[in-house]
Amino acid sequence: MATVRDVQKIIHRYARHVRAPRFSLMSLREYIPSFVRRYQEDHPELELLLGPESQGLLLGHLEQLEQAGVIELTRDPASLLPSSIYYSAFYTAEIQRWYTRMNDDRTLSFPAEEDIPVAIPSHIVQTVAVAENLMHWIESEGEEPGQILRLRFPDGINPLITTVRSLREQMLPLVLAKIRDYLRSDNAASFMETKLRAIFRNREMLVRDEIETAQIRPNEALQSILKPNDFQFHFWTQMSSMIIKEYAQKGEKLDREHAFCQAAYLLGYYVVHHKTRIQKDLQREEARKVLRKHLQKPPYVFELHDLYMLTDDRGVLLTKKIARSDIETWIEEMLKRPSEQDISELVSIDTPEKKGLILHSAQYVPLLLRLVQSATPVLRRSLTHRMLSELQNDQSEDWHKDDAAFEFELLEQVRQEFPLLYGLASFKTLFLVVDGQELPHHEKTSAMAMIDRSKHSLRSWSSILGITREEVYRDARIQLPFWMVIPVLGSIIRLFRAMFSSTDHRKRQKETNQKKKAPPRPSSGRGRKQHFQAHIAELQSRYLSPGQTPQERLDQLRQSWNPLIDPRAHENLVQDVNTLCRDVLRRRRYDRSLQPPTPEHIKDLAEKIAASSSFERIKRRKELETYLELYMLTLLGKV
Repeated sequence: MATVRDVQKIIHRYARHVRAPRFSLMSLREYIPSFVRRYQEDHPELELLLGPESQGLLLGHLEQLEQAGVIELTRDPASLLPSSIYYSAFYTAEIQRWYTRMNDDRTLSFPAEEDIPVAIPSHIVQTVAVAENLMHWIESEGEEPGQILRLRFPDGINPLITTVRSLREQMLPLVLAKIRDYLRSDNAASFMETKLRAIFRNREMLVRDEIETAQIRPNEALQSILKPNDFQFHFWTQMSSMIIKEYAQKGEKLDREHAFCQAAYLLGYYVVHHKTRIQKDLQREEARKVLRKHLQKPPYVFELHDLYMLTDDRGVLLTKKIARSDIETWIEEMLKRPSEQDISELVSIDTPEKKGLILHSAQYVPLLLRLVQSATPVLRRSLTHRMLSELQNDQSEDWHKDDAAFEFELLEQVRQEFPLLYGLASFKTLFLVVDGQELPHHEKTSAMAMIDRSKHSLRSWSSILGITREEVYRDARIQLPFWMVIPVLGSIIRLFRAMFSSTDHRKRQKETNQKKKAPPRPSSGRGRKQHFQAHIAELQSRYLSPGQTPQERLDQLRQSWNPLIDPRAHENLVQDVNTLCRDVLRRRRYDRSLQPPTPEHIKDLAEKIAASSSFERIKRRKELETYLELYMLTLLGKV
């Protein structure tokens, strides 16, 4: 079957036949039979272009060529069928043919416009001053490869015609061929060796070897330009300069001398281009090593924008040496898994607060184990303190007695207080990391202990952390007053406390009036949640200036009540305050009752937290209490 490529060959041959890129579709169809008869012995599939379905086949291939940008079709307004064809690659193809011929016939010079067998319209030719803009056209990947260029040289050297594709893909071997012709002419090689020896003193043998390579070993000469060492770079640049100087002042140059000068100019730019490219590659490789090194150092877990701020050993930003797109490309490559069974060099993890965090797989297990070790005592103390508080208030919660409820509470505690640990705890990632790496024995044993192979999942959080409901309950009961532990005595004391306790009548009346004025709460779960969030938003607005967000106001308050200069101490104090806030709110069970707090209640909680002995060193109490009130409302707004 005739292919799109076959049709393109026919179009090209016909355009050359009529010596023009634009022609009618009818004339092309009239030309096809003669073309097919000429080549049907070697290409019998072309006969389909003469069959009963030839018209539909030809139109289908023309539309594909139009979509590929090879041709432009003009359609009849009435029938919408193609009426004429513009073969946009016609002139480019003719130039390419000349350069292809130069590979076989070394006597050919670089083409001028008059050498091309068809007249090229001036409006499609871009004039380039070699001494000013040639590097742009060699290096830029954004330029159209089919763009036709007219290269103008200094010193009266003839211009040449080429394309961007030829400049990048065909020109350099042809340039070296002209340099080889120069060295073989008259006594040019001896003259050049004498001149270069004076420049490269004590390296005379290297000069001779490079000249010999340029004369008889074209492939080696090409590689010495594509990947030059320092000597080869200076050797080629000096040679190109000397050839240009030799003919620059000559008024009437022979055609071959014009070709030598054209080649010398082009050679100098190609050598600089490839040397620069190698230096950039080395710089990029060095930056990649620095990036890998940083990824295995604290804080171990990064967001993508964190990587833009990394520096080398001298404190220079990596983005000063390489583009951000390079960093993004490397990260994408390192995140790709080689196979379903292998772990990638980097792993991506999600926490409740952030998505797409980046962690080096070699640091995954050590970091996970360190977090488990550091979180365990904190969570045990927090749960014990919380259970103690509830027992003291005669609150009997499900998680005090039920293991499943306790497991849920522990999971929520991990999610809120140790979000990174929560995000790292992934069965699939942990299994692949352990299975695909050589880990120290103690790390592998500890990591495997977290996996339940029978269920293809991680073990429960109580198992991973070594925190059981019985232990927490026992530790909480030990801290209760003795009379609360003795059932009979506890009942008597509670009875007396109930008999003699009194409530502020005015406060109770005020709360009753507020309830009467408040609109009825929605009965559905979704409606209750919307009502709760709307109430919290209204309370938040009392703390904000017009156009200000809660986070902006919190940042202002934090700087006001926490003037510590040391950034680590500053952040630690903020975390302590925030953690206590979360703990206090968690006990109030707002997420379950969805009963909005009153402004007075929030203020009362803030005063109690601020009065904690842990925060005695904070002098600006008013700012701290305001911060606590807004922070608690911000947490409640996420319920």
